[in-house]
Amino acid sequence: MNGSYDDLRAALRERVHIADLLHARGVNVRLNGRGGGTALCPFHDDHRPSLSIYRSRRDDTERFRCWSCGSRGDVFDFAQTLLDYPDHVATLRALAAEHHLPWPEQ
Repeated sequence: MNGSYDDLRAALRERVHIADLLHARGVNVRLNGRGGGTALCPFHDDHRPSLSIYRSRRDDTERFRCWSCGSRGDVFDFAQTLLDYPDHVATLRALAAEHHLPWPEQ
C-alpha cells in the first residue's frame, strides 16, 4: 500500500475493532447483533456497563461513547486513550506496525 493516510486509516478501520481491544485487556463486551455492544468503560471505575460501541449512521465507522465519564470518539480515539499513545499519529503508527501495514510515503 503506497497510498495516503486516508488509505491507511481505512485499512486499519477494517482490522482494528473496539471490542477486540477490550477483549485483549480482559474486558467482556456484550454484543448486540447490530455491530455494536456494551461493556464496562476502561477509562474510569465503572461498575455497570456504561460504554456503548456502535456504528455511526453518518459514515458507517465504529464509534464509542461512555454514558458515565463522557469519553467518545472513533476506534483511533479509543486506542489512543486505552493504550496511552501521545497523539493521533503515534496511534496510527503503532496500529499500522501491529497490523503489518506500511506507513504512507507522503
